[in-house]
Amino acid sequence: MIIAALIIIGIVLAVTTLISGRYAKKACAISGALLLLLGLFTFFDIGKTSVVELFSFGGITVSAALFVDGISIVLILLTLLLGIAAIFVSWSEITTREPEHYAILIALITMIVGVFASKDFVLLFVFWEMVLVMTFLLILLWGGPDRKHASMKFLLYTGIGSAALLAAIIIFAVSAGTTMMEMTTIPPLAGQIVFFLIAMACLIKLPAVPFHTWLPDAHVQAPTAGSMLLAGVMLKMGAYLLLRSTTLFQISDVTLLLLFAIGVLSALYGAWVCFAQQHLKRLIAYSSIHHMGLVLIAISVGGTYGTMAAVFAMVSHGLLSPLLFALAGLIHHKTGTYDLNGLSGLVRVLPKTAWLLVIAALASMGLPVFSAFIAEVLVFSFAIKTYGFLALLPLAAILLGGAYTLRLLAILFGPQRLNKLNDVELMQQFPILLLFVCSMLLGVAPMLLLTVLKVT
Repeated sequence: MIIAALIIIGIVLAVTTLISGRYAKKACAISGALLLLLGLFTFFDIGKTSVVELFSFGGITVSAALFVDGISIVLILLTLLLGIAAIFVSWSEITTREPEHYAILIALITMIVGVFASKDFVLLFVFWEMVLVMTFLLILLWGGPDRKHASMKFLLYTGIGSAALLAAIIIFAVSAGTTMMEMTTIPPLAGQIVFFLIAMACLIKLPAVPFHTWLPDAHVQAPTAGSMLLAGVMLKMGAYLLLRSTTLFQISDVTLLLLFAIGVLSALYGAWVCFAQQHLKRLIAYSSIHHMGLVLIAISVGGTYGTMAAVFAMVSHGLLSPLLFALAGLIHHKTGTYDLNGLSGLVRVLPKTAWLLVIAALASMGLPVFSAFIAEVLVFSFAIKTYGFLALLPLAAILLGGAYTLRLLAILFGPQRLNKLNDVELMQQFPILLLFVCSMLLGVAPMLLLTVLKVT
């Protein structure tokens, strides 16, 4: 399978980047482009599964299984696209231990692809843990002044999620006699316990309230590339596994309603807390909690339509949130601050960059012609069909989202606090414009994505 070759080549390219010395930047860019090209060819893998039996012990069969369907290929291509953007953003930001940084980036991208391509719980867990380790290293080695605290908090929270996931895999393997992620007959009680543990791991990774407190600290301290990948695809790992699990196990209506309630709470809380933020990256981080709450609402709808709405919302947020983090990193690079009070009047200091931030913020809010508008329409349309008037509750989060976006715009157009600076350069514009174009393309022609999602 092409997807297996992509993962193997990704690991080889990570090692190559590590030993490339002063050519690490170019080696990483070439590696990212090659992986994206290979990713496009994985369309030929849709509907295929590759299984290699590793061993059997005590009646339990453990395999290494990879597969590609409409959901996984969309998230794989999103990962590879964001990888390219993150690599180019790092060019003007990372000045120390460059070979190690770019090697970790390529390895991280490859491991995330592995999560989305796994059809075996054990293989998925291996990739899941490698993503955790790579992200921890990015924050710890290239993060901000409080990076040790943030990286350890990230490791603690996600480590608890990993422990829950491992326990779920063990119980599933003992009950089903296999670790393959497919429909199987297991005792109802075991199935409920497995789903509960998987849901806990996924809600921590999303993150959903009340498991969210690690995210703002991780985003604030992470390098820009780390924040982009964390918001763009690492959070989607939790949503992806939760989405798969709702189809693997018999989920009661009460459980789905509970997921809906947690999604509503996360959407409302994330939007509300944004009002109190004076740090630009922390504001974007809490907005991620808001948008991932909407994803969780779509997952709770279930069925084909809920799945399509959830994945579309994941992809939309996976483009726009990294875009906002890329602009935040660029603004910090130019001004030396993330403080919103200090960025007052930015449109007169860095007009191109500030206007890009204005458009990106409006796009994230749900401006028509961008992907977030379609995502919100899909989520609420299907949620209303399932939950009736209860689905109107998270509409308040949309209104709050518009309000905190307008607050940000008021600051950008406020009294000038900084002297005129050199604006965005061509190389810095590339990853930003790439994400803009992709979001606008999905906003104008959503069937490009929805058609692929039908191949499940």
